[in-house]
Amino acid sequence: MPRGTKHLTEADRQRVRTLYFDAKLSPSEIERITGFTLGQIKRSRESVQVGKRTGRPKMNPDEPVDEGREAIRAKISAEVVKTLLRAEPAADDSTGGGPYHVFLCSRDWTKGEQAAASLVAEHENSLSVLPLDVTSAESVKWAAQTVDSLAGRVDILINNAAVMRYGGDPVPTLREALETNLVSAYAISEAFKSLLMVQLPSSKKDKRLIHMTCDMGSIAHRSDPSSKTYPITAPEYRISKAGLNMMAACQRFDLQGSGVKVCVYNTGYTATDLAGLDPDMKRAHGAREVGEVAEAFVRVVEGYRDEEFGQMLDTLEGTIPW
Repeated sequence: MPRGTKHLTEADRQRVRTLYFDAKLSPSEIERITGFTLGQIKRSRESVQVGKRTGRPKMNPDEPVDEGREAIRAKISAEVVKTLLRAEPAADDSTGGGPYHVFLCSRDWTKGEQAAASLVAEHENSLSVLPLDVTSAESVKWAAQTVDSLAGRVDILINNAAVMRYGGDPVPTLREALETNLVSAYAISEAFKSLLMVQLPSSKKDKRLIHMTCDMGSIAHRSDPSSKTYPITAPEYRISKAGLNMMAACQRFDLQGSGVKVCVYNTGYTATDLAGLDPDMKRAHGAREVGEVAEAFVRVVEGYRDEEFGQMLDTLEGTIPW
């Protein structure tokens, strides 16, 4: 937006808040980066009330970040964030572990801040709220630029944005599923690829690109009447997740030798409200608790299942046929 424009969009105002409250940039620095006027910046930061919370980063923007693990997550579940923020420091540089700086992504910055306020960061882990609409090319581009300016790298990129709908016109439903579940994951991966490739001279840790998938995207399971997911229809969701699995396989091929490990992880049947289903109903049919899945997933983040990368990782252990 040109300098001097009277009104910023809500997306612009959210960007200012991230740079001011989390990056700790001064109004003049934000003016230099964004081109917004000092008046626009002032109105953006004064239009919301931001309370104290644990984990808000204590960054000096003039100094590069030289420690910690930078983890960004599209629409990450609160339980996974909680688990990462409790992670203890790694015993040595050959394994995963904290301290982590987590970028909690939310389409609405204010809602992201509200979610962050309920989280407790321990062991020098920290948290920033990053406004991100995964279906907006402009939002994805800006998010990558912001992380670059705040951290200069990404160690772990986790794609979890997903939509699953029943009923309605199947063609628009498929388009929505492909855009959210597949295309957005590819767009985010491409936008953050250069940051994933940045390796600190003192670090030997592998980078990880992790996509949350589902066993409903398994062609083998769709074709096997004995599979527990065989009776479930949802073709649009299945197609999008099968595409995500192929995308990850292509990325694994393209990134071989780069130090970036790629995998797809099946969250399994979990007691969430995905597709508008009641979590208690899911529990009655054997769904796992979100906390259990989050703990299992963080083991993937920390490298305990690296030997299984290249396959579709099942929730707790083992793999799923493509």
